[in-house]
Amino acid sequence: MLTLWRRLLSSFRHDQESREREEELRGHFELLVADNLRRGMDESAARREARQTLGVEWQINADCREHAGLPFVETLLQDLKYAVRQLRKAPLFTAVAVLTLALGIGANSAIFSVVDAVLLRPLPYPHPDQLVTLRGAQSRPDMDDIGKQARALQSIGGVWGYQFDLLGNGQPEEVQADLVSLDALVALGVPPLLGRTLTARDDVPGGARVVVLSEGFWRNRMGADPAVLGKTLRLSGNRYEIVGVMPSRLWLPHGGGQFSGGPELFVPMSVGYPEAAAARGLHAQLCILRLRATATRAQLQGELDAIAAQLSKAYPAENRERRFSIVDLRESVVGSVRLMMLVLFGAVALVLLIASVNFANLLLARAATRSHEAQIRAALGATPRRLVRQFLTESTLLSLIGGLTALLFAAGALRMLALVQPGELPRIESVAIDWRVLFFTLVISLLTGCLFGLVPLFQVVLPGARLGLQPGRTTAGPAPSSVRARQSLIVVQFAFALMLLCAAGLLLRSLAQLQSVDVGFDPEHLVTARLWLHAKKYDDISAQSRFYAQLDARLAQLPGAQSAALVTEVPLGGNRLPHNIVFKGRAPVAEGSEPDVLTNLVSPELFRTLGMKMLRGRPFDAADREGAPLVAVINDAMAREYFAGEDPIGKAVAYARMPERRWMTVVGVVSDIKEFGPDVPAEPVLYTPIQQKLEEWRRWSGIVVRGPDAGPLASGIKQAVWSIDPAVPVTKLMPMTDLMAATLAQRRFTALLLTLFAATALALAMIGIYGVIAYSVVQRTREIGVRMALGAQRRQVVWVVLRQALLLGAIGVALGTAGSFFASRALASMVFGVSAHDPATFAAVAMLLLAVALLASLLPAWRATRIDPSAALRAE
Repeated sequence: MLTLWRRLLSSFRHDQESREREEELRGHFELLVADNLRRGMDESAARREARQTLGVEWQINADCREHAGLPFVETLLQDLKYAVRQLRKAPLFTAVAVLTLALGIGANSAIFSVVDAVLLRPLPYPHPDQLVTLRGAQSRPDMDDIGKQARALQSIGGVWGYQFDLLGNGQPEEVQADLVSLDALVALGVPPLLGRTLTARDDVPGGARVVVLSEGFWRNRMGADPAVLGKTLRLSGNRYEIVGVMPSRLWLPHGGGQFSGGPELFVPMSVGYPEAAAARGLHAQLCILRLRATATRAQLQGELDAIAAQLSKAYPAENRERRFSIVDLRESVVGSVRLMMLVLFGAVALVLLIASVNFANLLLARAATRSHEAQIRAALGATPRRLVRQFLTESTLLSLIGGLTALLFAAGALRMLALVQPGELPRIESVAIDWRVLFFTLVISLLTGCLFGLVPLFQVVLPGARLGLQPGRTTAGPAPSSVRARQSLIVVQFAFALMLLCAAGLLLRSLAQLQSVDVGFDPEHLVTARLWLHAKKYDDISAQSRFYAQLDARLAQLPGAQSAALVTEVPLGGNRLPHNIVFKGRAPVAEGSEPDVLTNLVSPELFRTLGMKMLRGRPFDAADREGAPLVAVINDAMAREYFAGEDPIGKAVAYARMPERRWMTVVGVVSDIKEFGPDVPAEPVLYTPIQQKLEEWRRWSGIVVRGPDAGPLASGIKQAVWSIDPAVPVTKLMPMTDLMAATLAQRRFTALLLTLFAATALALAMIGIYGVIAYSVVQRTREIGVRMALGAQRRQVVWVVLRQALLLGAIGVALGTAGSFFASRALASMVFGVSAHDPATFAAVAMLLLAVALLASLLPAWRATRIDPSAALRAE
């Protein structure tokens, strides 16, 4: 460091000495000029003679300045000052170049910030490499056995998204919670903000009712009260003591793959939902395992295989042929969105390449006007290395300014991203412009400036410098290699733009196909809601049935309601509850190998309310209630799969896991509906009357009401529920069309972004080909003038210009089509109803790009027809 300061001081002293020598030499130069004038020379000859006399001394002074102090820093500062002056002289060129780069770099920075938060950044837990999970959801008893037998584990637990009724604050409301099994929070290793966390000692049947708050709940609901510990919350009819507060960085997905930005509460599972905690066959929790520091994943997998085999023999009904496969916890979080993120990142990389190609074209055009400058510099002794440094400094400075502007663009894009509702993207709330994004932006800005700044250097500047100054020539025309380079760049632009447009076109067509799919019912004019009866008041089936009977009657009387019904699993709501079933009169199957179907408890009016068709038999009616013979209605998918070639009406089925066999007679077959979205095939479903329910723990229900006006219906649903029990919260009150939109949110988000990127690429390609054709017309002014002087018609001149644009566009389209054919394979799993190599999409995009090429060349073609032949020839 001391040496560096000494060199800097030496450099400054030498600068002052050098300036003094230059002033002395300048004064000596003026004296020599005056002396030459007195000797009869004209002024130009007098100055030339004086320069030759002082040339050696000036060169010595320049060499001294070059080698003293810090020459690299001095030269860089000189180049920067010169670059700034040049950019200020060409404000239009500077603005276009900066905006072009800002679009490309800004889009990359915005998407990189999302990719970094979702895919790249490790989970915010200590030693995240030791955290794993198991493929699929697990039951608490299975996790308990694994924890007791696996020696490679330090801790194990599970989490499951759940809802509690929060009472005591006016209207009842539902709060989201995580039911925590065993040592799940201990395994994550996040210390609490206040108090303590939950451990396996809390997760015991009959244990104390304790709850841990999230930081958001603590701040928003409890006013960040530091004395909150020991206070109680009234949840679903019971009082829970607050024992801790967890920080907001505690983040994890729920079981079943549903993501959560953070639950509001954490409750021990054996306390909050004891029936589910004891059910070995209820595989619903995300399992969280932390390995010992000395253990390996292979060692743990071996132990899990042995435990799975043991449990399969001990509990064949619930665990027959069940395996426990290790998956990295972060992979379980991001696995479902990895492909979408990589596709978007690849798309913005193409946008950056297109923007960079435009940038290189701009530099080529500008370099052509400065070729004479390079010749003069070379004639005065500038080496090729010195020329490269000067022009690269200018291009890099431009790209850095573009990068700074890109950060503003990226920040605005991220704010828009929050409004688009991209579906369930994990950790989307942590997306921000942080140091990683700044570093990424700096790197790609430098790379863009350096790599694409080399194109004009090797095509124009250095070849022109090697030619040297030629007598009678003051400007350097474009070299054929420079023209070919600009045309090649346009071809590349068009190829990349076509690849983006094809991807966007495929996703848009796919989205249109999905939106036109018949989901089996009419979602228009349907209002849905959800409620959950708490266990303390509705702990038996009779109490639940009385509530539902009253609610069904009051919903039917709502003003403006055409029909209303209850259904435990609302279509498109994302909930699923399968049951293993057996068939009366058929050969028994091995315990644990029975087929499973989705189950749904419904009121008699459901099929009419949704608009489902009764294909055979009858729907439910008021006689299908508690005490009457058990009945069931199946959907067409179940009839095809389990009653192929026979009439299912009159057949009997039963739940395989019930303590006693309760046979349900099939009385009807209804049409299929797509329960989980238009892109998910219909599954076998068994519908049973809600007044004949067999499981007391199934205390929730959905509400569907059809009517022309959603507003009054929504308030009417609340009043109908609260007129029976004012402590029951009504949640997820929304139109069915919103549920439909939510199932397509991620696809819509991807298609929207790709379309925006493709439109940007198309605009850049249009600007690029316009610039090339316009420049070509200027360079061919003499040729066009000669053609017109020899009798060429205006339409012929127009065709000469348009033909060049069409040729470049056609080559780009051909290359882009070939590239799209291979690249679209990555979209195969993201398209629906169309092929990834859909000819109609490829053809439409190709025609669009060729039309853009023609449109961009119309103005240059019109200008070509306005050329005056005599003026063009005189100029030459």
